[in-house]
Amino acid sequence: RRQPDLQAFPVREQLLLMTEGKPLRESLAWQQLRTAAYCALASGSRGLLFHSSVPLSTDTLAGSQRVDALKLLNFELLLLEPWAAAGTLVEDVPAPDASTQVSILQTERSKLLLVTRHIPAQQYVAAPANTKPLSLVVPGVPISDRAYQITLAGPRQLRTSHGSGGIRIQLDEPGLATAIVITQDPLVIHHLNRVLAEGKLEIGRLRYEVAARELTQAADVDREMTAAGHPLSAATLWLREAQTHLDQARRGLETMDQRVLHFAADRSEQAIAKVRRGYWEQTAGAFPSPASSPCVAQFGLLPLHWEFANRLRRNAWGPNSLAAGEMENLNQLLGAGWKQHRGMSEALQGDVALALQSPHGGRSALRLTAWPVNPKEVPVALERPPLWITSAPVPVRQGQLARIHGWAHVPERLGATQDGLLIFDNFAGPQLGERIQLSQGWREFTLYRAIPKNGELTLTISLTGLGEASLDDLSICLINPDPIREVARPRQ
Repeated sequence: RRQPDLQAFPVREQLLLMTEGKPLRESLAWQQLRTAAYCALASGSRGLLFHSSVPLSTDTLAGSQRVDALKLLNFELLLLEPWAAAGTLVEDVPAPDASTQVSILQTERSKLLLVTRHIPAQQYVAAPANTKPLSLVVPGVPISDRAYQITLAGPRQLRTSHGSGGIRIQLDEPGLATAIVITQDPLVIHHLNRVLAEGKLEIGRLRYEVAARELTQAADVDREMTAAGHPLSAATLWLREAQTHLDQARRGLETMDQRVLHFAADRSEQAIAKVRRGYWEQTAGAFPSPASSPCVAQFGLLPLHWEFANRLRRNAWGPNSLAAGEMENLNQLLGAGWKQHRGMSEALQGDVALALQSPHGGRSALRLTAWPVNPKEVPVALERPPLWITSAPVPVRQGQLARIHGWAHVPERLGATQDGLLIFDNFAGPQLGERIQLSQGWREFTLYRAIPKNGELTLTISLTGLGEASLDDLSICLINPDPIREVARPRQ
């Protein structure tokens, strides 16, 4: 369930160029950070590393939010430390639906369940927490064991029942990421209570401050989007709801009522998440894919999308600059500079060819195929793509905007990979690449990019797994930078 890293440096560089140096508002939500950490732990990670393009000491709203969110996450990791550091990752528990993953970290006398929810495009903007009850069955649990949901307000015993299949756990509010410990050892509960007691004052303050800043930012974006003529109809109601719950959280903080504080903060964040996701879906829906523009990579950047759209409207795209992108003639492809690359082992075979069967346009399309030599020995995951091609180079200069457009067909999900067919340019890199795992017939893709320096723009099409994928009618069009106008001098 690996997800693309959309907080990497190329995003920031592309945004600064696209929006002509306008200030960027970073907006990684606390629950989004928390979910990413849970996914890493559920995959067996023993340590977490978070990159930041600016110092943590930066005295800004985003800087303070980043620091407090990491502090809050560290408290939660202290609660999970016995299992995350020394537990053994065992087979996942069957989940009630495809969007939920339930992983188990096991120690000698307890089990930790990590329940994470996976929805499309959550690496961009997380959806509101799941409030629908969830029922899980965990096999091999003694009848004397109890289940507790681990929360920053304290461990909460869950309703359970035992049957022939194991222990059935009823989780009323699973959220985006939830930890459940199953144990009969009182020392486990003592560990959880001790960590929370030692950090009680700091945890409460951080919980309130993080929610308050998220509400401030959501209100700012709502105001800017409304002023730009792109309001979200339900945003006012949701923001008012978030403020009501935040006021309740503040009263819980003042009276040191942890249950009230954390419950109200959760409710406030759920209302804020509705605003964030609603605005993001409204903006990203104009593109074939969220990867089309870095301006939809984060909630706080959405107002910049309309700045970029206005810039595009002031100019006209030039003609197609990519040679042989129609995929009609092999000699033209080779002569223009298209190249094939192979990274497969001896256990794999692959082929790159112009296929005449059902192209998107013209007579043929480019098809990439990879398969195992022995059908009985199919790898679970590949360390590197077995096949990829690079396009003919397109001369570019600093300040230009590029529109990369084409059509792709992936008839079946590729095996041994989560990335599918990966399409990216050499300036933005794979972090901002288009990932197509499955398409219903031919699927259109468009990537808007800014050129950071003089040189050549190339496109990489990577078959990251086993199976086949086709491409056709690729093009790259450019917009020259706006001319520098001299300031008129006053007459003497």
